[in-house]
Amino acid sequence: MLSGLTDPKQPAIEQPARPQLPQGTQVHPPMVYVYEKQTWEYKIIVKNTAAEGLLSEEELNALGVSGWELAAVVTLRRTVLFYFKRVAA
Repeated sequence: MLSGLTDPKQPAIEQPARPQLPQGTQVHPPMVYVYEKQTWEYKIIVKNTAAEGLLSEEELNALGVSGWELAAVVTLRRTVLFYFKRVAA
């Protein structure tokens, strides 16, 4: 049976003390207040990459000027779905 694996010639290595949180401190998550209800408008553009290609930089810029924000891109084999959103007027 192996009871003590320390070398008697070597002093035992002391474990560092665990850090403790200062007393009386509390962590609060950030709060976000929304005073006006926002509604969103959505647009989905479907592109067949074999026939149409992807959205060009000019097309993306034109959508951005109109207030559309690209929220997600989903690729399904040869089809790409572009999801846009903007604040409804």
